[in-house]
Amino acid sequence: MTETPPKASETFDLDSILVELGSFGNYVFTAGVVPHRCAIPECESSSNPKEHWISFSIPQKPYDETPESCSRFSTLAPSCTADSFNRSMVVACDELVFDTEEITISNEWNITCDENKWKLSIVGTINNIGQFICTSITGILSDRYGRRITLIAGLMFGGIFGILRALSPNYLTFVLFEFMDTLFSAGTASVAFVLGMEFLPSKHRTIGGLTFSALYPVGGMIIALLAYLLQNWRYLLLALYVPALFTIFLYWMISESMRWLHTKSRIDEISEIIQAAAKMNNVQLSEKSLEMLKNPRKLDENASEEKRETLLSIFKYKRMFFIFVNSTFCMLVNTLVYTGLSLYAVHLGGNKYLNFTIVNLIELPSHVLAYFLLEKAGRRYSMSSTMILAGIFCFTTEMLPVGKKLLFGPIQQTY
Repeated sequence: MTETPPKASETFDLDSILVELGSFGNYVFTAGVVPHRCAIPECESSSNPKEHWISFSIPQKPYDETPESCSRFSTLAPSCTADSFNRSMVVACDELVFDTEEITISNEWNITCDENKWKLSIVGTINNIGQFICTSITGILSDRYGRRITLIAGLMFGGIFGILRALSPNYLTFVLFEFMDTLFSAGTASVAFVLGMEFLPSKHRTIGGLTFSALYPVGGMIIALLAYLLQNWRYLLLALYVPALFTIFLYWMISESMRWLHTKSRIDEISEIIQAAAKMNNVQLSEKSLEMLKNPRKLDENASEEKRETLLSIFKYKRMFFIFVNSTFCMLVNTLVYTGLSLYAVHLGGNKYLNFTIVNLIELPSHVLAYFLLEKAGRRYSMSSTMILAGIFCFTTEMLPVGKKLLFGPIQQTY
């Protein structure tokens, strides 16, 4: 006798069960340039105030009246007087003096001045190349092997290569491990986001996604605090990457995505996860949900009958393709602007650690605002309006007068 196919109301509805379960209970500081100036042997031991003899021994930058970093006036006599320097002849530094005790790869490996600064830019370029490769394949790997194993593997390899980077004996090995780090770990944030969202019922995904996104600025503030306290790029990397090795224990602490298990027809595992979650949350599942969990064979048949789509499917539908291209472009623009503004924060006048912290701190209220915008105005109007406003504010910075010091609370910016 042929079994009657399950009715629509009897099919496996993971969202309905999730609702029953209840609510869900360093580039900047490692490769940054440390402020420096030329060493002036004739004056370093002088009893005169430093500000006095620097004014006649080192050229001043025209836009902020601070000493040039890599040039000085030539010497006429071995003494520390204004007449001892030829102010019409500028020469390169023989030795540098750094303004702070902070150690980055810049001053440790003498990657300073214009002829060497490209090496610091290469670090960021290599980082981006690794991210591009990793994020391109991470989704494929997580779809094939599961979210949990992909996440843990990425974090573990990132931790290993991050520690090796902290122990780098020279610039070349540093760049190599920079690439290997991002090559393996750059996609972990996306995998973690997907894993978290797939555990949530649809009504909680907005607040869940925004909460996840809010962890980025929190992490940025933690990095700024650690960089301020440690003042050494090696110690900073060790403090950030050693904890990643302990993520191996996540394998026994978190469950695999039930939605991914469903696509693989591993219904028995879904049943175990749901019943364990119900017990932990002290929730009594409805008879309907219990009946679905007791009949994994029917659920398996229902799952196998679902139409499987791939990324190439977007080319079949004109509207879907347009949405995909538009969303991809918006993501690209947002990433470029967000990353650029975050990196530029350390170049604001004043304390770079405080500036970086404030730039991340002011992002937190935006997540609260985004929640209400998304709930009231929807995705399309929220995204378009905020991007337009952000663009206007970015353009207004070009209208600020050059060479003027403007004070905004604790941040003093020189334009």
